[in-house]
This record gives sequence, structure tokens and C-alpha cells, in this order.
Amino acid sequence: MTTNPAPMLTQHARLSAEIDAIDRELSALSTDRDQAESARRDVIDRLEQARAKAEQPLLRDIRDTEERRRQADRAPDVIEALAEVTAIEQRIEATNRRDAAAMQRRRALVAERAALPVSLDEIRDLQGRLEQARANVDELQTRLEEARNRPPPERPDLEAFERRYARVLADADMGAATVGDLAAIDKERLAVERAEAKALKEIQRTERLVRGLSERLSEARSRLVELERDHRTLVAGYARSEFEQAARAYHDLAARTFGAHGRLVAMAALVKLHDPELARELSNQYGGLLRFELNIKAANAVDLIDDQAHRTGALEIVVEELQDAGIQVRAA
Repeated sequence: MTTNPAPMLTQHARLSAEIDAIDRELSALSTDRDQAESARRDVIDRLEQARAKAEQPLLRDIRDTEERRRQADRAPDVIEALAEVTAIEQRIEATNRRDAAAMQRRRALVAERAALPVSLDEIRDLQGRLEQARANVDELQTRLEEARNRPPPERPDLEAFERRYARVLADADMGAATVGDLAAIDKERLAVERAEAKALKEIQRTERLVRGLSERLSEARSRLVELERDHRTLVAGYARSEFEQAARAYHDLAARTFGAHGRLVAMAALVKLHDPELARELSNQYGGLLRFELNIKAANAVDLIDDQAHRTGALEIVVEELQDAGIQVRAA
């Protein structure tokens, strides 16, 4: 009975279409996550600006940094920015959950598809996406290294300034400093604090960039691992299908060889029954053929020996065949 391959091919196309749809969904989720992360960086910058603005009137009266931050966070602009940051982070978390669910569905479909016949064109298509994923990982790795190696901003010497500030206050208490000296050192204090705040802001922004790139690199590497696993699955599925065909062909050939060998030894026995002298001549000439062995010896002296050299050569032929077809396989 001949099996109609059309339903199998249709099922294979259906699974591939579903996987492609999930890939598009994953791409859209990645874009959405990128946009959300960009929006989060912008809102965080706006939040820091709103905090700095809210803290400005408090610098003269409140020396404690944490207390100034707590009071500044009560400002309407700061509250609004904090709420936006929270909303965006919730959006990113929801996107990550949808991404994980889509990846789980994709893995299930890939596993189902692996049990079906695989075409070489499909493997080539996956290899194209695999190369893109590798290039993406390389690019993110380069960007991350650049961000990590970015020189830190110059920061004021707070300890030295505090010593000078303390001396001016002491001089003022002793009557050795004027009101103008106090005003000047207070003005310098505000400038030093603004410079320190600016430097800290740049450092925090770089830290956020490194964290964001690290997360993106981790996701890209996970995606690359998924694609590499898919590639191994497809190549293995293709090889499994080819193995099954080769096994059937080998079984048929072995059966025919076994039958031919049976006829050979039967004829040798018949010769021996009727002409022992001729049988001895045949035994001297074809003695190796009259013993059934794993290694098949042909009458024309072409030996078919199942040894390591044979297996290695056969594997090299298959590997070369697939590579000529544009398929990447692991060499032994």
C-alpha cells in the first residue's frame, strides 16, 4: 500500500507557518520591548531633572541628601514621572511574559515538526536566520564592551571642598571672613553639588545602558541557542529520514546478498556431491565465499569490509554531499 505524502507535506507547511507567525510575534515583542526601554530611559532622565529642580530650593536649608530626595519626591512632576516609570516597567514585564509564552509554544511546534520530513531548503532558511542571530550577538557584545569601557566623568573633590568650606565657616565665626566670603563659598558649594549631581547622573545613565545591553545580549544569546538547537533538530530530522531510507535499501541489498550467498553455497554442495575433485578446485579458488561472514567478499576481489576505514570514508562522503548542498554539518 502506497502512502500519500501530501497530508504530511501539508502538516509540515502548517507547522512551519505557525512557527513563522510566532517568530513575527517575537520580533514585534522585541520591538515593543525596545521602545518601552527607550521610553523608560527618557522618563528616568525627566524624573532626574524633576528631582533636581525640586531639590534646588532645598539645597540651602536641608543638608541631608536622603531627606532632600524624600521631600523632592513629593513634587507633582516627580510623582508623575515615577508613575510613568512604574507603568512602563509593568509594560516591559507583560511583554517578557508574552515572549516567554510564545517561546514555549515555538519549542513545542519545533519538536512536533522535528518528527516530520525536513527539506534542505528549510535548513538553508534557518541557517540564514542563524547567521543573523550570531551577527546580532556580536553587535550587542561590541556595544556592551564599549559602554563598559567608557571613561567615567570627572567628579569634584568633595572632601577637599568640605575642608575649605569648614575653614571659611570657622573664619567667619572668628570674624576673619566677610559676608562676601560666605556668599562666595555658598555659591561654590551649589556649583560643586550640581557638578557632583551631573557626574552621578552620567554614571547612572551608563550603568543603565550597560544593564540594558546586558539584558538584550542575554536575550540574543538565548535566541541564538534556540536557533542552534532548531538547526541541530532539523539536520538530525533530515538525517533520520535519510537513515530510514538507507536502512531499507541496505536491508533489501543484504537480503539479496544473503540469498545469493545461499545459492552459492548450495551450488558448491551440489558440485561436491557429483564431482569432489571439481569441488576442491572451487574451494581453493572461492573458499572465502563459502563461509558467510559479516565482511562480504566479492568474487571479483572487491572486498566490502565493515571496518573503521569504511565507516569513516562513508561519513566523509555524506558530509561532503551535504556541504555541497549548502548544509552545515559537524565533522567527525
